[in-house]
Amino acid sequence: MDVLSNFTGWLKKHWKDVKSNWRNTDDPMSLGLAWSKAFVAFVVLLAVLPNSADDGWEFRLWTFITSPPNEIGDTLAGIAGALAFLWIIVTVQLQSKELKAQREELELARGEYAKMAEAQGEQVKLMTAQAEIFKKEQQQREEARAEQLLNEKLRSFIVGLVESPSKGLCWVFSSDTIHDEFGGFGDIHNVSLSSDKYENQTVDEATIDFRRRLPHIRESLWDLLHQSADYRLPDRAEDIQNLAHDLESILAMEQNLSAPQKERLSRLRIPEIVDQPQRLDATPELWKEAPQ
Repeated sequence: MDVLSNFTGWLKKHWKDVKSNWRNTDDPMSLGLAWSKAFVAFVVLLAVLPNSADDGWEFRLWTFITSPPNEIGDTLAGIAGALAFLWIIVTVQLQSKELKAQREELELARGEYAKMAEAQGEQVKLMTAQAEIFKKEQQQREEARAEQLLNEKLRSFIVGLVESPSKGLCWVFSSDTIHDEFGGFGDIHNVSLSSDKYENQTVDEATIDFRRRLPHIRESLWDLLHQSADYRLPDRAEDIQNLAHDLESILAMEQNLSAPQKERLSRLRIPEIVDQPQRLDATPELWKEAPQ
């Protein structure tokens, strides 16, 4: 009874498995096992069914066992072929499921690649923006240094005018004879490139004032030279050439300046200042080596 009970329990267990998985396409292995169990059960059922014989009835299993070898082989080949065909179907379903899983993984991978590409694109944009910011900051630093240098050069230019010998070259004219130390009995006129008020002005104010005075200085020197009874002319020193050189170095800074500083340099009109000393230097009558 125990053997029969255990066998009955085993059959019930496998029958439940067959009922649960015979349409389980999500798990081809379980589906294949369920159909294989059902097929084997069907074969076993056919084997235990009675079959008519010449001398009465006998189980088909006995008929199978007592059959000729070729018939036994054909029967076993048929059973094996059916199971093989069944498992070929299961294999195809497994491969199909694996291919589906691979396609899903590829889709996920494509999505991840797309996100990575987008992230890299954003990173490139961020790096480009950072590079632009760094470039602008570097340009601003360079422009700040150029502005500072411009201020120093302009300040040095004005200080040079004020503190150079004879305050930037000095011409002395008199309506009478001039004695030593520019003493005499006539009216004395001193003309200099510099001015005392430069010391109290900003560099821009002093530069603009100097530019405005220069054309009148040359005209005044020329008039006083032909109207005075005596005069003292300065040596043609290097002051004029140094003055022009300093102004040209200031003009050469324009390309490194910011837009406001370029406008400032344009407002100062430095080229006009360069031109006037050169014209003054090119007038030999205003210098000591000229014949009197």
